[in-house]
Amino acid sequence: SLYALYLRLDVLAVSKHVAKTLFYRVVFATCGFIFGFLGLRLMNFSEYTSVSYVYPILTQVAAYLLIREKLTIYDAISCVMSFVGVIIIASNYTSNDPTKGAASVWVFSAPLIAAAFWALGDVYQRKIKSQIHYVVCPMYLCVGGCIACAFLAFMNNSQNSTYTHYDWKIVALVITAGLFGTVGTIFSTLAFQYEKAGRLVIFNYLSVPYALLIDYFYFEIDLSYYDILGAFLIISGSGTITFLKGFGFIGCYNICYSLQSHSHRFKLVTRILAVSYTHL
Repeated sequence: SLYALYLRLDVLAVSKHVAKTLFYRVVFATCGFIFGFLGLRLMNFSEYTSVSYVYPILTQVAAYLLIREKLTIYDAISCVMSFVGVIIIASNYTSNDPTKGAASVWVFSAPLIAAAFWALGDVYQRKIKSQIHYVVCPMYLCVGGCIACAFLAFMNNSQNSTYTHYDWKIVALVITAGLFGTVGTIFSTLAFQYEKAGRLVIFNYLSVPYALLIDYFYFEIDLSYYDILGAFLIISGSGTITFLKGFGFIGCYNICYSLQSHSHRFKLVTRILAVSYTHL
């Protein structure tokens, strides 16, 4: 919001058609986060990860059905390879939490519903493209999140008479996570202006290898062979294949076209890389 004020943007000056699409984008994304946190609370982390990461696949399907977005076989292979890598990593983290048993069918529906909402939200974000400034949508996403949090807090208060107390360390971690999430949303919105939704969401899988690197270097947690194999598949799928497609060396009519479009495609891939980096 401060950046929008700095740029002197009229965030309310949105056409009726774009406002409707923006409304759907905010509602679907907010509902996705609500169901996502609900699934994370009720399920083991490995189960939650395995189920929620069908989201890029659902995005590709939704993009084809709703906005007729066509992808190549290379994009499909990239998505499947990355998803298999996530499954391999998640299967290594079996449940040792006695407070969470095996998830029931009803519990499994929470991350699936979240993935469906996220997919629809990304499709509508792609539908907006560059019709509005890229900071306008994240601002309205924050507004939607605040409304949802206020509603959930009110519902929780009506059932509990006690408040949860947090120390300053927890507060600092929450603020830091919020800052990273906000920066990631801004870069993601910018990237959706230049690239197809079904191709862009594949890079969300790279957040898993990033998390493994943080575990290894910051938390000094040893990585297993499952982690290394899964990360290799994710990087191979999300990186190599999509990079080649992004640079124009896959699926082009001839090599001259590839070389001519190299500069433009480099800028495009740079923006996509920014999305994956900010998923930290």
